[in-house]
Amino acid sequence: MEAITTLEGFEDELESGTRVEEISRGRYVASLPEEMLSEGPLFSVVLHAVESLIGHLPLGVCWVEGVEFPISQARKPNPGKSGLSRYLGLRGPGIAATIGKGVVLHPSAHARLFKDMCDVGLNLGFDPIHLNDNEASPYLDRAHQLAEMMEIVKEEDGRRVLYFMRLPPSREDLERAVSTGIRSFYAHACWDLDRLNVVGDLMEDVFLAIRGINCLSGSSVIGTKILYELLRFSGFDMIERPVALRREELELVRELDIIIGRGEAPAMPLTSPHAHQGVAIANVPEDLIVILNGDLGIYDHPGGIMEGVKSMKEVLDSFMRGENPLSIMRRDEGVGAMVKKWGYLLP
Repeated sequence: MEAITTLEGFEDELESGTRVEEISRGRYVASLPEEMLSEGPLFSVVLHAVESLIGHLPLGVCWVEGVEFPISQARKPNPGKSGLSRYLGLRGPGIAATIGKGVVLHPSAHARLFKDMCDVGLNLGFDPIHLNDNEASPYLDRAHQLAEMMEIVKEEDGRRVLYFMRLPPSREDLERAVSTGIRSFYAHACWDLDRLNVVGDLMEDVFLAIRGINCLSGSSVIGTKILYELLRFSGFDMIERPVALRREELELVRELDIIIGRGEAPAMPLTSPHAHQGVAIANVPEDLIVILNGDLGIYDHPGGIMEGVKSMKEVLDSFMRGENPLSIMRRDEGVGAMVKKWGYLLP
């Protein structure tokens, strides 16, 4: 397939207002109109525009080298990583898990499980994907029960925890959930990009996370690092990134942590659901600010769910104290059991 050698007629096929300029042989700069960038959430608008642009170019010989944004378009996370850490009282890594993974519980039982996991060390809980509009666990009923449990944890233990509900499709449901006391939501990159519109001005009042990035990074034409730059500029407080399971993956994970966390109001990295205690320490960045989503390690721990949370917490607490990782495995039975099952990746 021949590469494009002229721009004649090319711009006519692009979205209205998009301009393309050839800066050197085979290299182009595309500028999106400002009105397009204000039509919806920055992430979904730019991703759609770039993929549409690439769709008009020869397959396999064109790629995106970078994306730049005017300062006025950067939607900085509010409160971002530092605000999230302050709210939770975190001085190091935090622990998250999907609540009721793979099952459907009554809203009251769902909320109780969240509280029980918080009582042994959990900081954040997430809605499972399948519970968004489930009749057996209505969205707003679950929101009410979970908000009540977060208050109980605060009263009993003096610590704040957060539950991230999946972003609903309607602004009305979002406002109702916020009115019950829920102040954190997540969007799944595979299915929820069209829902980002419902957040609007509420982005200033809630914590917003994005998960499921793997389905985009594997299919997007813009490349993993540029994808994360776009996510950071889009104003998410927490951004999921891969977990390193092998030594050769550590460099990429650390580069992504830098992308996610840099800037005036950086977002907090969230590991993928494949993280478990055996690789927890290897996936903690140098500034110690990360949320480890321990679904696999927590739910598949040989000692059960609560033992999974406690083992994850013990690994992180011992790491914060500067303890030798090998000594943690020897003295803590729960940690030893999970390392025996999954192995251990030294950072």
